[in-house]
Amino acid sequence: MTGVKWMGHHMRYREIYMKFNIVNKEPLRIGSGREVKLTSPVDLPVLKIVMDGVEVPYIPGSSVKGMFRSFMDTFIRSYKGYKSHNGFTCSGSGGNTCYSHIKRTVESLVKHADYLKLINVLWRNLCLSCKVYGSSSYRSKVVFYDFMPSSEVRLGIKPGIAIDRKTGTVAHGPYQVEFVQPGAVFSGGLRIYDVPNYVLGIIGLTLMEVHEGRIKIGGFKTRGFGRVEIRDLGIEIVFHTSIGGRIDSNKLLLNPMDRIDVQVDYSLPVKPEDNNMVKLSGDEAWSFINTVINKTIMIDDIVKKIVDEHRPEWLGESSLD
Repeated sequence: MTGVKWMGHHMRYREIYMKFNIVNKEPLRIGSGREVKLTSPVDLPVLKIVMDGVEVPYIPGSSVKGMFRSFMDTFIRSYKGYKSHNGFTCSGSGGNTCYSHIKRTVESLVKHADYLKLINVLWRNLCLSCKVYGSSSYRSKVVFYDFMPSSEVRLGIKPGIAIDRKTGTVAHGPYQVEFVQPGAVFSGGLRIYDVPNYVLGIIGLTLMEVHEGRIKIGGFKTRGFGRVEIRDLGIEIVFHTSIGGRIDSNKLLLNPMDRIDVQVDYSLPVKPEDNNMVKLSGDEAWSFINTVINKTIMIDDIVKKIVDEHRPEWLGESSLD
């Protein structure tokens, strides 16, 4: 399907920037591995970066990306399409990924600069998670920025042990685990390029699930760690061409980006000063996200079409995944 507007990276139709603060409501731990320094007071420190000569904890964009991709995997796999196929996404890593099945074909098409055929092959053989969040030799349509501390960050230390599930005895430990105490504020965001409206709906739903505490961040989630909330949400939408959408008086129009996508209309409180850019913040930003979700992925017929359309051809026609 060479007419897909959003698969390529050679043009920009629209981009959406979401910026927000992550505030941890429970202890937060994104680990850096086992500490080997003899002078360290902990065995498992949190990940840190040096700012102004001082080491401070932060949330890497890669961790946030992994959380968003994992939710998309869960969302797609929980549905069946019209052909009774289970929703499918690949693991994203390892030997049995979407890309591993088309690697030679892609390399040949790149060598011969056959761009249109390359897009067609990628469209028919990458799962939706690979199309949105990237795969080997295919760049992600969403850029995640690191979330840096914008308030004082207080650290704590918790003793821990690992229990052998078979014997019920101590397998490892005791050890000292470092964590960020509740109340820290981390500022960052993500930038979304050209994705269809239903993908924007899944991304928006992920953000809401994080805000409501149903998706946690970091490690030790089953031990009371990782619940956060989203604050100070701001959304900036920029149209580079009319293909991505437009602003019509007080209405924001997001155009369909492929054959199963649907148009999303959103009524703005006031007419923007710039006819190619809209800025939303606070309740208005959340209202926009709710509108996109309700007009796309809350409609069962649309989700079933998503499952069927993005089932990789290399899987074959069997309904057994």
